[in-house]
Amino acid sequence: MVLKAELAAGGPAMLTALAQRSDLVASVVGASRDCVKLMDPDGTVRFINPHARKILDLADLADVLGHPWPQLWPKASQSLISAAIARAAKGAQVRFEAFCPTARGREAYWDISISPVRDRSGTIIQLLAISREITTRITLEESVREREAEIEALRQRLAERSRA
Repeated sequence: MVLKAELAAGGPAMLTALAQRSDLVASVVGASRDCVKLMDPDGTVRFINPHARKILDLADLADVLGHPWPQLWPKASQSLISAAIARAAKGAQVRFEAFCPTARGREAYWDISISPVRDRSGTIIQLLAISREITTRITLEESVREREAEIEALRQRLAERSRA
């Protein structure tokens, strides 16, 4: 853990403290099973964690890094993504769900949170986007809705038969 005293001391102690903090942050982000991205306030992707590459089915990081994040989404979702980025770039924490297939075309639904990252002066310097795949949940919810509709249709038929 980085202590204020170590940073204030400067010299080798400060460098060690900064290196330990950097290692800790890299370890935390690397351990995440979510898709973690850092973007410029305009939405240009600058970093994705290792698990993101796997879950997004990415063959090459160049397909994502340096590209505007909204353009990596289906056309139907791009305005939603752009609006969320704009809100986060103004300081809001944004959360929403959206559909976006992986790079290999596998259908995927995402729960996305975008938060501003500020420097010491409070200026927003980057955006942190964390995406968790929720495809299984969405599929189960759709299945439940379908079954409920089938049950309601059966109830209506039974009610009609009992009146006849």
